[in-house]
Amino acid sequence: MLVTAPNFRYSDQLIAVNDQPELLARDFFVHLSNVTPQYTGQFRGYWGQLTDARDGTDGVLWLNSGGRAEMSFCLPLEHKQEIMERFRLDEEEDFSGSYILVLGTLQVSRNGKMFCVIDDPAVVSLR
Repeated sequence: MLVTAPNFRYSDQLIAVNDQPELLARDFFVHLSNVTPQYTGQFRGYWGQLTDARDGTDGVLWLNSGGRAEMSFCLPLEHKQEIMERFRLDEEEDFSGSYILVLGTLQVSRNGKMFCVIDDPAVVSLR
């Protein structure tokens, strides 16, 4: 709905996620182009289009939404295969161009990189 019904992302629809305060859709869903360090530590629905996927250390896959200043998602090795099978991806390149929605908490590294760790495959959707 975030992609096909843009009015939904600006709506007053209440979004309730386990153990999190209820928020209006317009406050809960944050497009990747609007993510700033002000969201650090905040649990939200971060969504948008991925530009590429790159291998990191320890088998981690980085799902990127642009350059260094843009937000990325960290997909740990233990979840990579499950997510690739669930969304019928044959190779890591298949993430490129996909729309992603991750329910998670924004972190910022020491060098200022904004990212969210995908710590549960159930909190991810791809289209």
